[in-house]
Amino acid sequence: MTIDAIQQRLLATPGEFWRSLERDFFLNPWFYGVIVSVLLLERWMPADPRQSLLSKGTRQDLVWVPFKLLLHAGFFPAVVVLLTLGYHRYLGFLTIEAVKDWPVPLRFGLGWLAGDFLFWLIHLIRHKVGFLWHFHAIHHSQRQLNFFTEYRVHPLDDLWAIAIGAIPVLMLSQATLTVAVIAWIAHWHTRIYHSNIRTHFGPLKYVLVTPQSHRVHHSIEPGHQDKNFGLTFSIWDHLFGTQHRNDDEYPQTGVAGLESPTFLQQLVYPFQKTMPADR
Repeated sequence: MTIDAIQQRLLATPGEFWRSLERDFFLNPWFYGVIVSVLLLERWMPADPRQSLLSKGTRQDLVWVPFKLLLHAGFFPAVVVLLTLGYHRYLGFLTIEAVKDWPVPLRFGLGWLAGDFLFWLIHLIRHKVGFLWHFHAIHHSQRQLNFFTEYRVHPLDDLWAIAIGAIPVLMLSQATLTVAVIAWIAHWHTRIYHSNIRTHFGPLKYVLVTPQSHRVHHSIEPGHQDKNFGLTFSIWDHLFGTQHRNDDEYPQTGVAGLESPTFLQQLVYPFQKTMPADR
């Protein structure tokens, strides 16, 4: 999708917007094919055998789906355009001009790796800085990981990660489309590794985030805290010592004090935690 096409979509009428949303999501056969495959895998090889396919946690996450679809379809193109324009206006000096003549696949790969590393770093920071953790904790509050848990992310937590993670991609490729494509691929991968599937992807675990490694990241057990921060690639955790080495652990997940919050409670929780207490 070109910048002109994105801008036209931003200016679409409500009817055109909904038709576009239906075409890009609800009528996408790949989406339903992946869902069916994941549901079969969850039934065949569940990480938590006690969890039903339509568990309470899954139903909670399903409430997030239309909300995030509206944000992603209605505002994500605008965010990408604004990020690109803002980068070229204020951070253009960071652009590495030498890579302009490199083959597109090479620039795409380097941009993806650089962006993924920055996402890893941002993810670690969101766990360490109290203010940012309050927003990120909403995602971690899920006690029954499933295909739709990827949608349970506070909008401000989402925006922070996308804005920072796009910088190295723009430094190397200067392509708005590249940012969108990488984000699209990452979303499909994260949907799968949030699912209730008992697998570590075999040898691929040394390169990619897996359902097992990410379950450990979501673990409620103290011994698993601050491990496995990778978004797409696990190489950064292996390099910097934050990878949990045991690949056969499938712990319970969640955040103490955030048991079964409603959708509205999840939206306001970070602001409640960051407001100064009455004296």
